[in-house]
Amino acid sequence: MVAISAPRFGACFYQAQTQQPVCALMPSNCPEGTSYMGPREILTLKISCKADDVSVGRCTSSLDDNRCAVDSDSCSIQNKFNRKSDACTLFGDHAEGSSASFYQTMFPSCRDKISNQKRCVLSQNDCTQSEQRSQPMELPWADKCFCHHVSTGLCYDKSTLAAEDSLCAMTSKECDTDQE
Repeated sequence: MVAISAPRFGACFYQAQTQQPVCALMPSNCPEGTSYMGPREILTLKISCKADDVSVGRCTSSLDDNRCAVDSDSCSIQNKFNRKSDACTLFGDHAEGSSASFYQTMFPSCRDKISNQKRCVLSQNDCTQSEQRSQPMELPWADKCFCHHVSTGLCYDKSTLAAEDSLCAMTSKECDTDQE
């Protein structure tokens, strides 16, 4: 049996290597002047990036309660998204005075139009045409999506499914070329 695990993330490395690497959700989240290495690659460098190490942005509108968000699609007013927030991670808001249980980063959801079944997603772009998209603040409090509700994928060796050759991942870009 494969043990339950959380996804691992990659990191952005500065060309000059004068600054520490920055954990990132995906290559598109890397700052200018950096290059991305996936989670398996950075493990060989003894670097590990977990959800609370990955910085995300902030919806700055009062409609969104100034909450942390992965992308502008998670904001009620998309142009009120600040891509860089030093206090926001995938897990929650670490701004002074916030409590992690109340200020967890919220995620959008997709609800099947026929079965009415909801699933939490990283981005509204993950919804299919047969699903209704919902922004985090549109959901009732008891139905909110937080980091631990967002489903992940699995990168695994095509010839075998073994824990040492597998890792949970947010996107297929995290998988090695010989993995699915």
